[in-house]
This record gives sequence, C-alpha cells and structure tokens, in this order.
Amino acid sequence: MSKNIRMNSYRGANGRGHSHNDGHVCRNCLHASQPPRLYRPKAHRVLFLPELLLEIFDGIDADPGLNSKDRRASLASCALVCKAWEGPANDCLWRALPSALALLGLLGPMECTEEGWDYVTDISNADVSRFRRLSNCVLTLTHMNTSVWGNARSKISNKTLNAAISVLSPGSTFGCLLPRLRTLSWYSGASYTGPQVLSFISPSLETFAFNCIGPSDLRRIHNLESGVDTLNALASQTCQLRRILFTWGFGRAAEPLEAAFSKFIRNQTRLQFLSSLIDFTKDIVEALTSSRSTLRVLHCRLAVTRDLSFLFVSEILSNRFDSLQELNVVQSDGEINFASISPLLACRSLRQLCLRTARVAALHPSEVVAMATAWPKIEELRLRSSLIGALELHPLPILSVFGKSMGSTLQTLGLDFEVDETTPLPGVKIPDVFNVLSQLRVGEIDRIPGGREENVARYLTALCPSGVSIVVGVSDLFGDPPEDKSLLAGWDKVAYLVQNPQYIGSL
Repeated sequence: MSKNIRMNSYRGANGRGHSHNDGHVCRNCLHASQPPRLYRPKAHRVLFLPELLLEIFDGIDADPGLNSKDRRASLASCALVCKAWEGPANDCLWRALPSALALLGLLGPMECTEEGWDYVTDISNADVSRFRRLSNCVLTLTHMNTSVWGNARSKISNKTLNAAISVLSPGSTFGCLLPRLRTLSWYSGASYTGPQVLSFISPSLETFAFNCIGPSDLRRIHNLESGVDTLNALASQTCQLRRILFTWGFGRAAEPLEAAFSKFIRNQTRLQFLSSLIDFTKDIVEALTSSRSTLRVLHCRLAVTRDLSFLFVSEILSNRFDSLQELNVVQSDGEINFASISPLLACRSLRQLCLRTARVAALHPSEVVAMATAWPKIEELRLRSSLIGALELHPLPILSVFGKSMGSTLQTLGLDFEVDETTPLPGVKIPDVFNVLSQLRVGEIDRIPGGREENVARYLTALCPSGVSIVVGVSDLFGDPPEDKSLLAGWDKVAYLVQNPQYIGSL
C-alpha cells in the first residue's frame, strides 16, 4: 500500500505518465519508470536508527537556544526511540560525553547560578536508577572547568558534584559513578579535589589526561593544590593505566607536584604511553624506570641539572625500555650530539625520535648510517636547536645520505640546514631516494645565499617524491609570504619551487 501511494505521488493526473507531441516528458507528469529527484540515490542517505539520533543530536547541540543539560536526556527518551532500539540508541548517545553536565543532569532538574549548575530539588531514587542504567554506557568523558575559558554555562558547581557523589557512592569515592569508563580527560579547576576525580575513575580506565591550565598566579596556586591532591589520591588506588597525559601550563612545576607525579608513576605497571609537560627530574626518571611498565611512547620536558642530562636519560631508557617506539624530548639547556643519542641505538623498534635543545651537533654521514641500521622502521626524525644564534647546521648534501639509508621508511625529517656559496649539490639526474617522505622541516630562512634557491629546489625535487612539503622553521616570525612570488627568498622560495617545480628557472 505504501509503495502504491509513493508511486502515485509522481504519476500523471490519470495515474500514468504521458509524453507531449514533441516527445519530451513533462516534469509535472513523469513516467513511473523515472522517479523524481527526491528518490534518486544521491539525494538521501540510509541511516540506522542510532546514527540518525546522532545526526539529530548534532543539530540540537548546534542550537544555542536549547538548554545543554536537557539535550541528551530528552533525545534519548523521545518518541523516536522505540523499545527495540532503546539499548543501541542509549549506547550510541552516551558512549562519549563532551561534558559531565549531561550525565549529572539525569539526577534531577538543574539551574545555572554564579557558581555553576546546581540541583533545584533533592535527588530521587528514580533518578538514581536511571543514572546507574545509562552510566554503564559511558566509555569516554571530558570534564572541563569551563570558567577557565570564560564560559560558565556548562560549569558544574562543587556542591553539585559532591551531592551526586554522596548519593551515588556513599562511603566510597572509587569506581562507582562510571563503572565502564575507559578514557577520562579532566581539566582541573580551582575547587575540584582528588576524591572528586577518583569518583569518575573506574577499574577499567585505560587513558587519563589531566590538564592544569589557567591565566593567573592565583589559578596556579589552586591548580597546584588540586594537582598534588589528585596525583596523591590516584597513587593510593590500584588503577593501572595504559596512557597518561599530564599538562602543566605554568612553566616549571613546584616540588610537591613533582614528588606526587613521581609517586604516581612509580605505581604504574601497565603504562605504555606517557606524555608529560612537567619537567622531568632525576627522581621522576628513576621512578619511571623502577616501575614494571612496558613503556613504548614517551613525550617529556627535561630539566637539565648537574645530575641529569639527555645522555643519562637515553642510557636508562635503552636499558629499561628496549621496545621504545617514540621519544620526544624538549631539553631546557645543554647540547645533544650523536654520543648522547647512541645508547638509543639499542631500541631497534624506534619509529620516532624528536629532540629539541639549545644546541644540536651536526651529524656525520657515518652516524646517519649507524642510526638507519639500528632503526629499520624509523618514520620521523627531528633534531632541532632552539638558540638561533648558536646553531651548528647540517650541510644540505647530507640529505642524500638520509635518503639512501632511511628513504624507504622516513616520512618526516627535521634538521637545521645550511647552504653556503661553495656547497656542492648533486646533479638533477640522481634517482629518487626518498620514497615516502611527506614533510621536510628546515631551519633559518636566511641560510641560503641569494641566487642558489633554484639549485636547492632542483636538488630537492630530484631527491624527494613529488608533493613533499617544505616547512620553514621560523618563517612565521616574518609574516605571510608575499603575493608576488618573485619577491620570495631563501627557504620560502625553495618551498614554493618544490611545490611548483614548473617555475624552476623562470621565477
């Protein structure tokens, strides 16, 4: 019946399509064999019901006139969700939450005050039952104190958070609110405490991102207390994480925070990924290596002291984590050379090495070959200096050595290069030695003498695959490149010619 109704909707007035005398078909009386644009495959998408709900939910989220606390709850219970689809729909809607507000809003009506969202009435048992049912669907949660960003609409007050914790997990603050949570991103606020963080952590948690950020000294003090409190509380639990991301946006952390971070790291046995913007001290490095974890990825800042250097870190990492795959270190001072890198040659699974310090010594061809032999799967290599006036630059022809030894795997290469008046460059007949290189990051833009840019561009286009991107390290300090391309100079001109090789010799 529904098919006949649909078909009759675009037949002619007599139920059959007809042609005019000139042979064409009128748009108002189409043949049944030629459906209107509405029914053509490109005009619509077929969505399963949970996906359809997400499409609707995205539209609701984009409407600033709707109350954010009601969006997800209203949609999950609307008439569109029949009983047969209730489970899949709830799973789809509640699997990943951009805020804890939608979740805590299930416990009762809320209103926005100066302190944030507060409950209007007491929490009822029926609300708790619904919360427990839907909280089992939550796998990812981002909890942000949005007052840091100047938006109080989605901030949850401390009183509201404590009220929910006291009702849902009386006498306990661990693993009760979200029993299946796997990923938690927690943006620290001035009033949030360690036990409040723990109330959102489940025994199945695998990824924990803790962010201490803020614009003022007062915020720094509050976040320091919150950070220490949170880390000490986490260290007292048996939760074993695979991925930890710790951001401290106030420069060098205070000793209490470093000590709490060291204690927390020492208790981790399943840790595989660690990204920390707390400056690593010797105590933190020793705590990391004394744990029983199998670390594979490490991103950190290193506070160089008399007792701590990159050589010490590379030696201890190679002895303890021979399966290390990614190492990204920003060092506050000092020099990094091949001797300090060489202990890492024992990590044969290394795929990414990114080092930045005040001074990086230029590599010799034999050292490049040794690195390529030790790291057969290397994909990214960056060795960059931060003091522009004290650079030891690599002669550009060393790129040929990198290409011949690492060209089959290397995708990103970042070095400080120099091209002087006498630097010999191979001819254009050399074969492509970089097979998969997509990005070449270079140093200062004034290190190419005028008139040599086209020779450098010819050398790079012959050495690298087409489409490689040349990223100039400090070009953004001088603004956007000029619209008149004939005014380009240095590495900016080389980057343009490599992307547009047809202009080599004519620009």
